[in-house]
Amino acid sequence: MIPLEPDDTSVDESALEETVADVELDQSLDQVDSGPAPQTQAPQSPDEVEFDPEAHHYNVRNKQSIRKVVVSDGGQLVIALVLASIGIGLGIYAAFNQTRTWIIAAAVITPPSLVFAFIRWRLWLGHAPYLYRLLTSLGEDADDLLEAHRQKLISKGRLPSDETMDE
Repeated sequence: MIPLEPDDTSVDESALEETVADVELDQSLDQVDSGPAPQTQAPQSPDEVEFDPEAHHYNVRNKQSIRKVVVSDGGQLVIALVLASIGIGLGIYAAFNQTRTWIIAAAVITPPSLVFAFIRWRLWLGHAPYLYRLLTSLGEDADDLLEAHRQKLISKGRLPSDETMDE
């Protein structure tokens, strides 16, 4: 094998120097046209930096504590759904296994877990339509759904209309 030696590239170095000089001249002319360089803001502390995925800034210090999340209505709903699924699973296992121990365990655990899940679900809804509650828990604006639900209840006669309340 023959070793390759760097050959003389026939690049005109004066053309490169002119290009660099032109670029530097253009940049300096841009600075003259735009006036003095804008003052950059003082660096922000990590607590002041908001979520900015383009700049790769993520503020993790403003997160809620685990206790606040668990005690919230959404956290209670998730816990209730987990307990309900455990209760249903235990009930299904007891139905197929059919031993006295598993049947008693299923009879003791399944009904309270389902009742707890239903109560937590109703508390999470808070007399609002499911879709409204779901969208607002995800951070969306769903006020139009709430107004449509209110008008539907008025038309069914379950809620007094605004005109009858004024009289």
